[in-house]
Amino acid sequence: MQSVNYSSITCYEPGDRVKIVATSMNNGIPAAALCALEFLLKETIIYRARPHATGKKGASQVHVTPIGEQKVLYRGQQHRVELGCFIPLIHTTTTVDAARHIEIAHGINVKTIMVTGKSLLMELLVTVSNWLR
Repeated sequence: MQSVNYSSITCYEPGDRVKIVATSMNNGIPAAALCALEFLLKETIIYRARPHATGKKGASQVHVTPIGEQKVLYRGQQHRVELGCFIPLIHTTTTVDAARHIEIAHGINVKTIMVTGKSLLMELLVTVSNWLR
């Protein structure tokens, strides 16, 4: 079982610290013992083609860029850790979800890796702005 808690803040700006608290616990199942927790703040940019474009020009292009990441190695049945990163001050791309030709999404991926090599992934969407509060 894994739970992720993050503050009521869902919109961030350059210089802000994005953080979550991840709790992973298991009720005595050895195969489900925790090996690592990974945090990734990523930016996904999707360029959409013109409506009548065909072939390669008709396909959407997706570009994923990591903004910040953190990995915590741990071995055991229960673990609670605060994970996060700072958004660089030079980050100027803002979340865009209503445009016709481009979409920019920001998300937090939290991955729990078990000793068996299997993993559990949770994704939380956030908004990143380039405007000050």
